[in-house]
Amino acid sequence: RAQKLEAYKTTARKRTFNCLLMGESSVGKTHFLGTCPPPVLIHSFDPDGTRLKHFGPMQESGRMIVDASFEDDSLVGRLPSAPFQFERWESEFLKMRKAGLFNQVGTYCIDSLTTFAWACRNSVVRELRPAPRPGTQDKAPTTQAEWGVIGAKISEFIRAAQSLPCNFVLIAHLSLDRDEVTGATFAKPAIQPMLRDMIPRLFTEIYTLVIEAPAKP
Repeated sequence: RAQKLEAYKTTARKRTFNCLLMGESSVGKTHFLGTCPPPVLIHSFDPDGTRLKHFGPMQESGRMIVDASFEDDSLVGRLPSAPFQFERWESEFLKMRKAGLFNQVGTYCIDSLTTFAWACRNSVVRELRPAPRPGTQDKAPTTQAEWGVIGAKISEFIRAAQSLPCNFVLIAHLSLDRDEVTGATFAKPAIQPMLRDMIPRLFTEIYTLVIEAPAKP
């Protein structure tokens, strides 16, 4: 009986959840993270995304740790010459995993998929294309083949995050797609169309946060 109890405790410790959390700004994504097992480690790619007032009390209490070193305003403009955020994140993530630091984390979060994908895009484009001439900027659109490489790389790291010994939450901005035939509306992550169906398939739990308008009297 003692062996069964110990086995149960070990299994319980290993139980984790992985979810894709979608929502527009100010719908409660931060509050959702506040309900996750602490400490919550956030690797933030969204410019100013971690400066919301909601984070202060949780950081002060030690329930939340925010690494904002991957944020950069240039990601908003989708510039291929943006600094090497993705490479820095990849190095940090792999070092933490190798050192076993995620064993000390209750929940790991990437905020958000939208800017994380563009950081990955910038990294892949620099790797695949010849370097632009000094003083010039590569403004060519991303090809379908390049998006294929980007999608594979993002999928690889999502699976790596899902295999960590802690919970994993991937936050994504929300895009509502409407079926012109049926009129039905579908919630999808706000990323490049080629990736909108690929990424959600990696998750068994997908949550969408919305603000409902009050019912009319």
